[in-house]
Amino acid sequence: MAESYLLPGQLWPRLLAQSDHALKTGALQPINTAVTTLDAGEINFVVRILTQIHRKKITTEHQHRQKINPFLPYDPDLFVGHFSQTHLGLLNKFKVVDQHLLIVTREFEDQQNPLTLGDFTAAVQVLKEKEGLVFYNSGPKAGASQPHRHLQWIPFPLVENSQKFPLADHFIQAKKLPFQTAIAPLTMDVINQADGGKICHQIYRDMLQQLSLQTTVGARPHPYNLLMTREFLAIVPRSQQSYQDIEVNALGFAGGLLVKNQQQLELLQQLGPWQLLRQVGVEQ
Repeated sequence: MAESYLLPGQLWPRLLAQSDHALKTGALQPINTAVTTLDAGEINFVVRILTQIHRKKITTEHQHRQKINPFLPYDPDLFVGHFSQTHLGLLNKFKVVDQHLLIVTREFEDQQNPLTLGDFTAAVQVLKEKEGLVFYNSGPKAGASQPHRHLQWIPFPLVENSQKFPLADHFIQAKKLPFQTAIAPLTMDVINQADGGKICHQIYRDMLQQLSLQTTVGARPHPYNLLMTREFLAIVPRSQQSYQDIEVNALGFAGGLLVKNQQQLELLQQLGPWQLLRQVGVEQ
């Protein structure tokens, strides 16, 4: 029997149906968090606080994933569909946000190697289907916990009854940020083109050069996060995974932060989210 790929219009219904199925089987184990906001100038950062039971779960899962590749083989209860010969979609087992999708290479590819045309083709396929944020953590210093190549996607908004995500306007309007970043505008015309993935891949390669993240073509780039929507593609260079034990991944630069406990929340309130992002990024 020939292998079937996700057809236009199938992704979102499949994502919803598989989420329901995976919740019933216990394959999907949501991480419940308390949500608060932190005012920083004109931006309300979204901060999620882990409960004690989920702190233990995340720590255990992180240690487990370092030893065992959860994508080879993947749990069939988390399988959403094949995008192509090279990529498939899986539910994020320990999701914080509903309908959190992982865009995973079907064979092992190193998370720290440069992204490929196949990666962007799959990412564009998702953005065609449903508006949201594609993000990527290029390795441990950028917040990645798994060495097998995977991009991630979450639907808008980041939290209920809010705009798309706190820093949306900064990226869409290419405003100056207090950490190094490269931002390129995108449009649905580009996303919808047959070679939309190729166009985005070329923009990405140009950005790596622009930020001096890649010394030679094909070389492993310095750590970075990638953010991509229907309206922009951005790369943020990274200097370290965490600051004062507060870890940051790509979502931090979208304005969504995660703290382990009340003490970390108080520390973040003292530091301010902009200072945290400056410390884990590369200051302008």
